[in-house]
Amino acid sequence: MSQQSVVSTQISSSIIKLVLNRPRSLNAINAALLEELVNKLKQIAEDPEVRIIILEGEGPRSFCAGEDLKETLAPETGSFDELQSAFHKLQDITRYTSNSDKLVITTVQGYAVGGGAEIALAADFVIGGPNAKFKFPEYSSKRMKLFGLLTELVEDPKQRALKLALELEKLPAKAARHSKTSLETATFPSMEDVLSDEVRVANICFAQDDAAQAFQNFRERKMPQVNGIKSQRATNGESTLPSTGLKEGDLPKDLNSALKAALEHFPDRIFIRFAGRDTSFREFE
Repeated sequence: MSQQSVVSTQISSSIIKLVLNRPRSLNAINAALLEELVNKLKQIAEDPEVRIIILEGEGPRSFCAGEDLKETLAPETGSFDELQSAFHKLQDITRYTSNSDKLVITTVQGYAVGGGAEIALAADFVIGGPNAKFKFPEYSSKRMKLFGLLTELVEDPKQRALKLALELEKLPAKAARHSKTSLETATFPSMEDVLSDEVRVANICFAQDDAAQAFQNFRERKMPQVNGIKSQRATNGESTLPSTGLKEGDLPKDLNSALKAALEHFPDRIFIRFAGRDTSFREFE
């Protein structure tokens, strides 16, 4: 029996928890997970007893790492029509979360990248952990809280989400529903127009030649050239820089060590360009 990509747990008569269950792939979205998630959200939308949805990712490393670039969202035929169907299913997630009268809580530990970040941020309450990284790893969860994109920043977001759901469950049901729908309508008075434009732009982007090449490069783990140096995979699977012989595990961990290694291995390469003048590592030293 195949493993469920989305696991559903009934917390109470009015609270359901959905868990994205592909931890080995950082809960990335493939065709199976997308299909299961949309179907479960649709079932919940049709259940008048359910008022609150908790959505989280399995394991401590990731909420959802976005689309699984090792696979395709159109695995059956690879056709344009199948890809369009996948786009609409992705948008159905928004319809069943942001554009529904159910209160949605997402818990974000580890990565929430690309489409995964969009799913997380479409919720009514976004509970982040200290290691949450949204879309771009360099933006920490503290900065997301500062920007107002996190509802709360806590040590254990999953536990806090459950506690919050139980607190919300005690509130008047009709007041909670209408408060949410009124706010969403005020923010996005033409949600379907916004979603339609999103598909249009996605079609343009995916139609570009370099899009297919980028996916292929990711699957084969090809690295772009930077300053004429191309990262390669050694036979043991480790990345190396051919001009230095350094392996990925040996790369410097701080700025001073990195500058020292650069000075040793390519002293005459450009370190900084400012006011029309190039300065090499050797000159900088």
